[in-house]
Amino acid sequence: MMIASLFLLLQTAVTAPPTLIVRTTGAPTTIAVVSKGGGAAVAADKLVKALGGTIRGAQNGHYVLSIGGSNLDFTDGSPFARSDSAVIPICRAPVVAGGILYLPFQVVSEIIPRL
Repeated sequence: MMIASLFLLLQTAVTAPPTLIVRTTGAPTTIAVVSKGGGAAVAADKLVKALGGTIRGAQNGHYVLSIGGSNLDFTDGSPFARSDSAVIPICRAPVVAGGILYLPFQVVSEIIPRL
């Protein structure tokens, strides 16, 4: 009985989808990490909301994320981000699916912390 319970616990842990937990001054926000564009990605709208920022869509697939006084410009299908006059290479291009911009996880782990 104990072995069966342990197996069930391990199976549940292995099949649980990965998540990102954003902790700010408010309550923690959990964001799903999904597979988009060939790797791990997060929905930009949920990310900026959790960080107290904004996102706006510009023309021709451009999106501007404003977080903590900094702006990041992304273009659907381009593996680069722009912050002020700096161009930042990213591992994969952001992807728009169902009207939602998905950013490679690298943006969360490396680019936003630098800002």
